[in-house]
Amino acid sequence: MYRNPAVVMRLVASAYAVAERAGSIVRKVLQSGDLGITGANDLQTLADRLAQQSICASLSKHFPKITIIGEEELGAVEPREDLMEEGQAEAILQKSCPLEYQDLKEEELVVWVDPLDGTKEYTEGADLGRTMWGLLGLGTFGIEVKEVPDNRRIITTTPTRFVTDCVDAMEPHEVIRVGGAGNKHMNSAGVLATLHNHQYYVSRVPPSVLSAL
Repeated sequence: MYRNPAVVMRLVASAYAVAERAGSIVRKVLQSGDLGITGANDLQTLADRLAQQSICASLSKHFPKITIIGEEELGAVEPREDLMEEGQAEAILQKSCPLEYQDLKEEELVVWVDPLDGTKEYTEGADLGRTMWGLLGLGTFGIEVKEVPDNRRIITTTPTRFVTDCVDAMEPHEVIRVGGAGNKHMNSAGVLATLHNHQYYVSRVPPSVLSAL
């Protein structure tokens, strides 16, 4: 395996592999039919918990000096061996690191973990997503960016109907209804048009992907 000397590229390569493992875990939980749902207004499932354990433990093992902040409050949990991911994405390792990031140290990096985007829709059996990544100076990968045709208004919003009046008032040509804060943004091809609590949704999109679009 190629060994990229830049720690940020090695971290991204590991994060990609870890995301793929987490996605596999999430699918297995869904297929089992036992979602282990807790919480009334802020749902959490077994998939949320296991995916976060997998991501945090795997990255901590290989990058012990980084700071990792997970969305779910799990406490001290010893991860199962089958949740660990040792691999790295070879295609990412082979890319050249942008000059401004080449000297970043491990202890300067912070990883924010939202293990499952759109938990409510997940519990309802919604289609699951894909792995994408981005880095300023390199671009975005794993997503097809399409330009919005001139004079067309495409709105991405929640599957529920509580923003119907706002959506209708904008007279859109197309309305995309999807769950998950980050998913809403990515389905807008980089143009956020969610009308409910939009600053919250912006904050949930990976900044590297958002900025690199």
